[in-house]
Amino acid sequence: MKKSWYQEIYQTVDDAIKFRIPVEIVHFPSTGITSSINKLAHIYNSELQDMRFLIVDMDAARFVSDPERNRYEFFRVIRSHLEQQLNIVIEQRPDQNIYNVLEKILQEFILTKTRVFIVLETTARLRLEDIPEFWDLLIFVDRLRDRSEGAINIVLTSTYPLFDDLHPSPIPMITRYFNYNDPGRLYKTVNEDIFGKKLSSANVLKMIEYCDGLVAVIKAMKLDMSILDLKFEDIDFNNLNKEFFNKFISTKQALDRIRNKAYPKTFEVYRKIYRGEELTEKEEIYLRYLNKIGLIKEDRKISGKVLPQYLDLYLQDIKELHEPPILDPIIKAIPVETPKKEASQFDPNEYYLINDHIQINKLSGEIFFKHKISSEYLTEKELIIFKCLYDKANNNVSKEEIGKALWGERMAEEYSEWAIDKLISRIRVKLDDLKPFKVIRTIRGYGYCLYSNQKETPANINTPVGD
Repeated sequence: MKKSWYQEIYQTVDDAIKFRIPVEIVHFPSTGITSSINKLAHIYNSELQDMRFLIVDMDAARFVSDPERNRYEFFRVIRSHLEQQLNIVIEQRPDQNIYNVLEKILQEFILTKTRVFIVLETTARLRLEDIPEFWDLLIFVDRLRDRSEGAINIVLTSTYPLFDDLHPSPIPMITRYFNYNDPGRLYKTVNEDIFGKKLSSANVLKMIEYCDGLVAVIKAMKLDMSILDLKFEDIDFNNLNKEFFNKFISTKQALDRIRNKAYPKTFEVYRKIYRGEELTEKEEIYLRYLNKIGLIKEDRKISGKVLPQYLDLYLQDIKELHEPPILDPIIKAIPVETPKKEASQFDPNEYYLINDHIQINKLSGEIFFKHKISSEYLTEKELIIFKCLYDKANNNVSKEEIGKALWGERMAEEYSEWAIDKLISRIRVKLDDLKPFKVIRTIRGYGYCLYSNQKETPANINTPVGD
């Protein structure tokens, strides 16, 4: 199998396959771990007949304060991912035991001598360790692992350790920290993939250093530099203020995403180190995490400039920093201190106008519900897909068209219907577009159709079939 610069992740998963022990991969947000595992899963699922990866992205969940609703939501996400990846329909009944359903599905793989890896992807903001069903699922899968002699296994990925000495894992578990900040392997990505060898070697190394090696931030900064027609030398990295971040919109958006997925206390500790402040004994725990994932060096020195100055400006604006960010779908649009925009204020040149209640900023991906900005936003890839659908609103768009928009010239080697379906699923969750879908409809055997009452419907509209 061809290895990429994510070789350490590949090796970790290979070790889990070899030793048949569950693995937890702890990483920093937006360092490409989930995309790496998704790519690895695609390779295994397409090239190996006796190996199957089942990926469950728990970031699609919306947990609330009601344990019963959380139980339903936890299993809803698992059910929807299994239906999508296995192309099956799992019947829902009030008295249904989801573990019986899971066991039946997994037993069928065992009978065909197919090894199965369940990959559970989560982030610190979800506080999955507070959901009892998560612990039950681990025990259930581990029992199957024992009975199948390792043919069934589980891999967890999270932006912060799910277990510690006070809350140990209920099953045998290997914890691996992914140190992403390796200048050697980052250099090729930044120099060739992002800047196309058009930046001097010295400036490539500086860009890696100033951005803490965060590829998502570097990509965003490259985009902002192109939009603003600026060169690397035009940026004063020692004096990044709010005026800078107001202009470098994509850069701030990338940092906002990282902040939203990280464990809040880690950024408090990071900022204290940047300011030269003393850490408490409890805060040393978070320092060890920052050391292991590569954000802070062993000598406690911070070489980055973009992230620390961003946190210095915006960290104090985060409310209820230590509270788990549990969102109720009914009130999922958490307002921030931004004036309400009337419908007439949404310029169609700047916003995707879906209906009277939903608008999306074309550049930042920020989502407005009932004319008020929410905590949700579309990522770069999600925006590409949404633009593809919106440009042909009220018409069917094939998955091939979406693939061309996403991967361009690399479509032949990168194309994945599963990846497209997963991105569509994430968009639906962020738009609160639940079954029966009213914004993005599935056209079975073909693609998708976006409905908008803000755009004129062409006379030759296709009739959607699906959902």
